[in-house]
Amino acid sequence: METEIQNLSVSQTNPLVPPIEDSIVLPKSAAEAFPDLSPEQEIQMRANTIKLISDLTGQEIAPTEENIEEAKELADR
Repeated sequence: METEIQNLSVSQTNPLVPPIEDSIVLPKSAAEAFPDLSPEQEIQMRANTIKLISDLTGQEIAPTEENIEEAKELADR
C-alpha cells in the first residue's frame, strides 16, 4: 500500500496517471461516451449543468436579452 501511495506522487515531468484496468473499455471520443438524447433531454441536461455550475461557484448564471431572443428564434425553427 505504501508503495502505491509513493507511485501517486505528482510532478510536472511525471504527471499523475490513474491505473486503468484492462477489462474496462474506454470510449474513443467524448461524443461516444455520452448517450443519445432527445432534444428535450439534451436541453434538460444542459440546464442542469448550468444550474450546477451556478450553485458550485455561487454566481448566478442568467441569459442576456440577446440570448433570450436567439433562443426564441431557434425554438421557432
